[in-house]
Amino acid sequence: MVSFRALGFLVRLHLTFALIVVLFVLDADLPIPAILLWMVVAGASILVHEFGHALVVRRFGGEVENVTLHLMGGYTQWRPGYDGPLERRQRFIVSAAGSGLGIAVGLLVFLAASRGLFGGDAELIASVFGVFSDSFWLFAYSGDYVAFSALAFVWVSVFWGLINWVPVGGLDGSHMLREIWTSIDPENGARHTQIVGVIAAVVLGIILWTNGYRFAPLIFVAYAVADLMGTSISVD
Repeated sequence: MVSFRALGFLVRLHLTFALIVVLFVLDADLPIPAILLWMVVAGASILVHEFGHALVVRRFGGEVENVTLHLMGGYTQWRPGYDGPLERRQRFIVSAAGSGLGIAVGLLVFLAASRGLFGGDAELIASVFGVFSDSFWLFAYSGDYVAFSALAFVWVSVFWGLINWVPVGGLDGSHMLREIWTSIDPENGARHTQIVGVIAAVVLGIILWTNGYRFAPLIFVAYAVADLMGTSISVD
């Protein structure tokens, strides 16, 4: 476990996060620099996401214990401050803030990239993300690693940020739906959210699987099943 402080928060980097490199070596025929850069970029994107949670928690008077990055993603561990538990509305905003900040930063980086600030063909960059594909890998094969890193950050931040709002058990979307549903139906809202999480995981898993993703669908189903069974998988 590697630890450091950033923005006043304790950040912990679990050694399993390095397994992302192993997964890419086994699953993709990519240049080694691109694999290593992907790990750094993915870590930076996840960190921005978690800072979104942590900054809002601190704004609402909560206390952030740590931000942890690991193989499955990351999570922000926090507790209520001296003012007592956060209100339902505040918890909803905390859950939404991670992807909110990540998407905002990702779009800013894309705007800069599309204007050629990171090199590469600006017109190609704009067309690639006009249809929001993952064709940015072409920059890795051509050795344009600055453009590749910028676009990889955009892809992770925006694409996975949006997916994190899907109400799959364990993801931010599930926490957000739970706050809404339990406010309407305190007795059954949490259970109904878990059931929706399983359905959402299956649908999302099928979509991702048919688009060539093999690891992510299994992870989402594992999140949802663990949530349904009352077992916590730490992810935000």
